[in-house]
Amino acid sequence: MAKSKVISFTRTDILQITHYSLLITHYSLLPTHHSLLYRFEGMQYTSKISYHNSLNILDKLIDERLKPEANKIQIDGRIWNLFGDNWTVMSVSLSGLSRFVADSSVVNFLQITYEARRILVDCINAYESALVNSSGTNSLIIFKQTFEAVECAIDMQRAVEEYNLNKVDADKILIRIGISYGKILTIGMQDIFGTEVSAANKLSRDTAKTGEILITDSVISRISKMSGISLEKTDSIPPGVTGALKINYDLYQKPVNQIKKQQIISKLKQITDSLADFNISEYDFEIVCWNNSINTPWDLLQVLQNPPDTSIKTQTLDSFFYRKSKNYKELVSYINNNLSNVKVYQIGKDEIQVYIVGQFIDSSIGLLMISRE
Repeated sequence: MAKSKVISFTRTDILQITHYSLLITHYSLLPTHHSLLYRFEGMQYTSKISYHNSLNILDKLIDERLKPEANKIQIDGRIWNLFGDNWTVMSVSLSGLSRFVADSSVVNFLQITYEARRILVDCINAYESALVNSSGTNSLIIFKQTFEAVECAIDMQRAVEEYNLNKVDADKILIRIGISYGKILTIGMQDIFGTEVSAANKLSRDTAKTGEILITDSVISRISKMSGISLEKTDSIPPGVTGALKINYDLYQKPVNQIKKQQIISKLKQITDSLADFNISEYDFEIVCWNNSINTPWDLLQVLQNPPDTSIKTQTLDSFFYRKSKNYKELVSYINNNLSNVKVYQIGKDEIQVYIVGQFIDSSIGLLMISRE
């Protein structure tokens, strides 16, 4: 039986409680073992500061800023230096909510939010992205590659369009999407703040119509090489947004390699979720994906931002699973048949992290294995 814990409500705790309440809202509506992929964990552009430590540091800086003699310009600079970076921000909002005003529609609304999250998370999982905030009707996702955010948004709209086929109006999922790009504050990859966050939110909540993808001016130059899409100016620009354009994506076709990559990720997720559902694995799995090749232990240490002298051992996939349960046979076979140069990396001495990493074209795809012991 868990022991009771006395909570002292500091500013840090309030920030944590706010965050945890959002996570509870999100996870309580997701199927069991449905994994969310925070692909930025350990990557070269990830904050080196954990979420808890981030809150502690931020709390101290805000306390300093509140003092009458504080040099706010200097403190603001420190905050931006620690937590600021350029990201593409996507805001996804459910629309058509006036359908659920009656008490009898509450369960139907719950069904819509549940199904929407299931479908949208599957789309998010196919990209290097992080779902940093989710409430009942709105989600915020960040991407390092702007073109991937646009591709993901198109995937989302097409996925719900396919889902809605043969559905009655009350059961249809309707979404609006806003995308912006610029420097924002990311607190431990779990909370985000900034003008671009507000801009993306305003586009999805206040400006976009059902089925639309709107972008700010800051996105245009970053998707100029994408074929099959066109941009159209919108009549309404919300306050605080310099410009808004609609993406027309009817003619967009995803590159074949990208489709295959997403199929591999989806199948790996299906296999590992099955292992978890039937409780036949001593590991939990998280899918990892990088837009560059990882062929050596040092490549992996670099993207994980581990010191070069970190202990790391390498094995083949077959030798790693040789004495383990036959339950992994499908997983091992699928990885060997679809990825090249597959290796198992065991990092650390006391707390060992196990990564299975293989190559697909110029990308790296694999699994982080977390022991259940």
